[in-house]
Amino acid sequence: MKTNRQMFLISLCLLLGTGIAMAQDALKVTTHEYIARGSTVMLGRSTVSGSNIQEQGFCWSTSPEPTIDDNRSTKYHSHNGRIYVMENLEPSTIYYVRAYAINERGISYSKEMSFYTPYSGSAVDLSVNGTANCYIVPPVYSEYVFNC
Repeated sequence: MKTNRQMFLISLCLLLGTGIAMAQDALKVTTHEYIARGSTVMLGRSTVSGSNIQEQGFCWSTSPEPTIDDNRSTKYHSHNGRIYVMENLEPSTIYYVRAYAINERGISYSKEMSFYTPYSGSAVDLSVNGTANCYIVPPVYSEYVFNC
């Protein structure tokens, strides 16, 4: 027969083991600070850490705290990692954007960022510390020209 101390230790081990497994499954989502944007498209990068990722991408809205129920995209281009594409935006509009990831425990979101799309027909240069890092121009034959 097990003593109370043995039962306590077994229970504690089970509880801690479950907590460790849950912590390992937790997702951490971060949006990179710089998002390139044009009049009808935005490009963004994110970092996701965690296990069993079923879906990841960006969501956006014209209202704060966007969710995947607003607008979302999992479309990306591979260029030194994933560059996610948010399309069909309205020119001259403020958008609230955040990255997300989904696993069996639910949805995790990054911090929200807000951006203003320029008026239609303009090219946008994304500069970091005075150095041009990325530019996009309006689509030609349904493909966006971008250099990052």
